[in-house]
Amino acid sequence: MPRIFILLAFIAINVTQVHAQTDTLGKNRVYQFVTNMPEFPGGDEAMQSFLASNIQYPLAARKANLSGRVIVQFIVLANGQITNPQIKKEVGGGCGEEVLRVIKKMPKWKAGMQDGQWVNVQYVLPVMFELEESTAPAAPATKLTPYLNYERTKLVRKYLGVH
Repeated sequence: MPRIFILLAFIAINVTQVHAQTDTLGKNRVYQFVTNMPEFPGGDEAMQSFLASNIQYPLAARKANLSGRVIVQFIVLANGQITNPQIKKEVGGGCGEEVLRVIKKMPKWKAGMQDGQWVNVQYVLPVMFELEESTAPAAPATKLTPYLNYERTKLVRKYLGVH
């Protein structure tokens, strides 16, 4: 029986300057990078735990032996709410829909800050779906074991000046 892993990784952003664009309402700016990036309540480990306990590997994807990276993009509003989640890269078999379902369930985040003001920030989160055969005793098919690349995250945070 396959074991299921979800890999969370954070995409490094080229930070030569602060980028902003107008949202669909034309009123508020949506930043791609700010001095203090938005943060899931409790930090990366809490987000990992939230995703691992809520994401279920879709049956259609398991049956078709589909694995790969789903990339979801969303906006963390200045009040911490998550809005406008969109799948930017899909694996198929319902993986993208499952990630969207869970992103929509997320609690309010600690909003991003720029120049002392809470601002809207675009956030990109890759989620890796991977089926792996194991010679060890099989775990239940719906059990998810998350993995977060902490060393890479530490390096990205150090580079970005985020603690």
